[in-house]
Amino acid sequence: MLGRDVEGWIQEKNFALKSSGASIVRSSKPFHSGARLCSLGFCWNYSRSPDIILERGLLPGNCWAMDGAQGYIVIKLSEAIIPRAVTLDHIPQIASPYETIPSAPKHFSIYGLKDAFEQEEGVLLGSFNYKKNSFPEQMFQLKRTKANPFPYLMVKIYSNHGHPNYTCIYGVRVHGQQLNRISYSGQEDIDNTFQLIQAMFLEWFIAT
Repeated sequence: MLGRDVEGWIQEKNFALKSSGASIVRSSKPFHSGARLCSLGFCWNYSRSPDIILERGLLPGNCWAMDGAQGYIVIKLSEAIIPRAVTLDHIPQIASPYETIPSAPKHFSIYGLKDAFEQEEGVLLGSFNYKKNSFPEQMFQLKRTKANPFPYLMVKIYSNHGHPNYTCIYGVRVHGQQLNRISYSGQEDIDNTFQLIQAMFLEWFIAT
């Protein structure tokens, strides 16, 4: 995990922002609190949409509650990128009515996916622990891949900090390298090589 001194990184472009086109394409079972909505004689169980984790809002209870301590979400990013880091958001313990956050995720892994409905988990980009006694915004640096862009990321959660019924996810942010920047960097290398060859040829021409 990276420290608070990388706050500049956290403020970088977020490719998992709903307003920029990101969305949740699938997830594990949500937790049902028993709340129900009724209209025109029909009633159904109410639970928040998992898309809420792609919006910025850290008010207590303003989260997606996943059933149990194990589950997953698959995020369609606003564009395909080479992911470099993921930020997991939660409320600070002091903001909780009980001054503790047992529903916060604990051990989790990040996978890069080429397709939203891949049968396999995809490419493992890192396994981490969210620390409840640390900063509420925690950034985790991902493994470097061979310049493989991913349009989807899976967050797979294996445990929480002790809540027996559900796990709350307040926010997920994804940072990385855009494909157009990769292409631009490659073109710069080509241009630099060409200029070097020109200079060498000119030096040889003058010498002869």
